[in-house]
Amino acid sequence: MRKSDRVICRLDEMLTEAMNGTFVESSYDETELSRLESKFRQYLTGKEMTEERVQAEQAVIKELVTDISHQTKTPIANICLYSQLLEEISPEDLLPYVQQIRMQAEKLEFLIRMLTKISRLESQMIELRPKLQPVAPLIEGTVRDARGAGDARDIVIRMTGFHVPEEKSEAGAVKGTAVRMTGFHVSRETPGKASPSTVETGEENTTPGESETSEGKAASGSEKITERDARVCACYDFRWTQEALGNVLDNAVKYSPPGSTVTVSVRELEMFVCIRVEDQGPGILEEEQAQIFERFYRGSSGKETEGNGVGLYLTRMILQREKGYVKVSSRAETGSCFQIYLSKR
Repeated sequence: MRKSDRVICRLDEMLTEAMNGTFVESSYDETELSRLESKFRQYLTGKEMTEERVQAEQAVIKELVTDISHQTKTPIANICLYSQLLEEISPEDLLPYVQQIRMQAEKLEFLIRMLTKISRLESQMIELRPKLQPVAPLIEGTVRDARGAGDARDIVIRMTGFHVPEEKSEAGAVKGTAVRMTGFHVSRETPGKASPSTVETGEENTTPGESETSEGKAASGSEKITERDARVCACYDFRWTQEALGNVLDNAVKYSPPGSTVTVSVRELEMFVCIRVEDQGPGILEEEQAQIFERFYRGSSGKETEGNGVGLYLTRMILQREKGYVKVSSRAETGSCFQIYLSKR
């Protein structure tokens, strides 16, 4: 065997042994191959030391994050509690200042909670456990959580694809503001009042004793909720993906003008399930669309709205850990469309 062939063969063996963690020097002389083995051993030793240092730093970060989370939880909760008590007893001239204290304390509490989640994900303290499961419960739960914020700002959430069951009281009446759907149309209904828009599920939506209107008849021909909708599955971690989708939906509600509509739709692709969240807010400038997923970045069109710029960063991180991704399309003054892609494998 020629010398060059022996070198190549030994290089191949060295790489294989390094990959398996079993590399040892076999030559201790002044040959070129021996010098090569020695340098390769030095490189592997340096790499191992770097990995050990990184692991030690991660352990310190994990301990620090845990300490920050535990040590700040009680003081901030107390500040929020005492500021609420002060609101009840403060004279009118001091009330605005007390309210500001409470609002800033709540903002600080939210920011610490979000940063703790981000740090735990970045330092591998939390391991996401994606599994193949239906997408419908994820969307139903997230919409219900966002309903209160939408009601407070008179924003309607419309969806297509899945059914969100009504929340009923013991007497069977709709409790609070109910989310109802049909092909992803979500309307809100207040007890004792007629809904401003009917829900189209292919079934009659008339009140007992009332005849079906022409609008209701037209609705009966709309997209129905099918068994296929319930079978649409993706591979995701339920808790953390709900956090990711919730951040996007909360932003859509927060940045949309009162009386507008937020639309959630689902589309099944060959390798992904795409969840779209469209709003009628101020939109995002094209040059800012890549930056809004960075930590603490806030677009120029949303600076007047309260926020901290970490929600979308966390959303992107969660989806990347699940082999999914998120993207946005938008034009100024026409609203934004966020698309969340969940892998099906």
